[in-house]
Amino acid sequence: MKKIHYINIGNPKSGTSAIFNVLCQHPDVDYCKAKENYGYSQYHWTLEQYVNYYKDFNVSLNFCPSQWAMESKQIKELDSIFTHASIVFRNPVDFIESQLNFLPVDKHNNLEWFVNMLLETNLLEYTKIVKRWISLSHRPFLTLLYDDLTSNPAMFYNKITNFIGLDTFNFNTVDRVNVTKNKKISIALTEKQIITINLLVEEFEDYSQHLLPHWKI
Repeated sequence: MKKIHYINIGNPKSGTSAIFNVLCQHPDVDYCKAKENYGYSQYHWTLEQYVNYYKDFNVSLNFCPSQWAMESKQIKELDSIFTHASIVFRNPVDFIESQLNFLPVDKHNNLEWFVNMLLETNLLEYTKIVKRWISLSHRPFLTLLYDDLTSNPAMFYNKITNFIGLDTFNFNTVDRVNVTKNKKISIALTEKQIITINLLVEEFEDYSQHLLPHWKI
């Protein structure tokens, strides 16, 4: 079997830990150490060090959820190493609310600023993220939806195994897709934020051909 190095580049709090744990049940996946390897993406390693780390494995995974934001030069260099890439996108409002768990309680009185900050970091510009990666890499790229992971995990995981060239297998799903234990925090968005998010969703619908009316506010 041809060596496979499959990377999932994001998004955070979109089920990547669950996906990694399930794929590690596959008999052909022989790398199941750290889910997230920041060595190369955060400039701690050279490309050669990254290659050497995975060279003894036939099917290896790196599910570092911040790789979507790697610099263009890094993506082009890594293109010679990974064989398949994907990203999981989540309903933007659910995604924003999931990020509030990382915000200190004393900052919860400034949620408008927090949402604006997320919008400004391009985390919700799903179409832009996919287009950028596809333009910089020659490797197969798969766009996944968190909705499908939670509604039909069997179809979701088989889609991934087919994508990376592994046999379909019987897996045990994890009890919880999102392991955050904190109580979910709801947020009231401003009119400007709602307009921005809806426009981003519409753009992603047009580009991906997914029907996502439930993502709109």
